[in-house]
Amino acid sequence: MKRFAIGFIGTLLGAILAIPLGFLAAESLVGKKLAKISEAIILIIRVFPEIILAIILVKGFGMNAFTGMLTIGLHSIGMLGKLFSEAIDNMDRSSFEALDSVGANIWLKIRYGILPNILPDFTSITLYRLDINVRAASILGLVGAGGIGASLMIATSMWSWEYLGTILLAVIILVLLVDFVSSSLRKKLV
Repeated sequence: MKRFAIGFIGTLLGAILAIPLGFLAAESLVGKKLAKISEAIILIIRVFPEIILAIILVKGFGMNAFTGMLTIGLHSIGMLGKLFSEAIDNMDRSSFEALDSVGANIWLKIRYGILPNILPDFTSITLYRLDINVRAASILGLVGAGGIGASLMIATSMWSWEYLGTILLAVIILVLLVDFVSSSLRKKLV
């Protein structure tokens, strides 16, 4: 259950912080110059794999679930920010242009022209990322960043195959459950 909490809270944190970066990296909204700067920030965030990022963060925050959640959240900001900006750039622009032609301000354009078009994509992308993050939370325990990885390593080193089998069965059930729920929700959105 800790693994699900790490994945869920990390994904939530990443999604919330990725939204402004996604908007700032959308060239069709902010122009080429600001979009390139935002894309560079997103790229820097994404450059480290989760396991390397976890090793770095364990040094600063210690060996605990908070470090795992922070690792998942930071990595998700980069991945979701990129996908969000692409969703914004690829959306149907007709309602946005209609609001622009009647003189709507930027907040009205976002509220009525952009959000209705991208909200299903954002939700679907975030649910997919949750699925990935719950799986990644298993491995983070290997470096001390919460998750069940430490238990897996201990069970393996002690040759406790029954305990290892139980852990793996729990991991499989949790991953299948999260995959089923997120797939069902994505189908309803699209």
